[in-house]
Amino acid sequence: MKTNLEKNIGKTKVRVFEQKVFERLSMEHENFKSIYGGYAILLSHWIKDCYNKGESVTQVVRKINGSGLKTQLRIRIKNPNR
Repeated sequence: MKTNLEKNIGKTKVRVFEQKVFERLSMEHENFKSIYGGYAILLSHWIKDCYNKGESVTQVVRKINGSGLKTQLRIRIKNPNR
């Protein structure tokens, strides 16, 4: 069973990985959850899943870019009430 310290270290590693993905996507990580709502949750879980599978930042960025999700996020920025 993992200790609280081990759990916190694991969460920190995932957060750093997520930040690197956002940097490569040229997206602001800090305001992401408040701006994108459900998309933020989806993307966060997707990135965490990829991290747990041992995928690299580059692989995750390619998947996201190929998915069309970034296009949906740009639409959401232009039309926030959508």
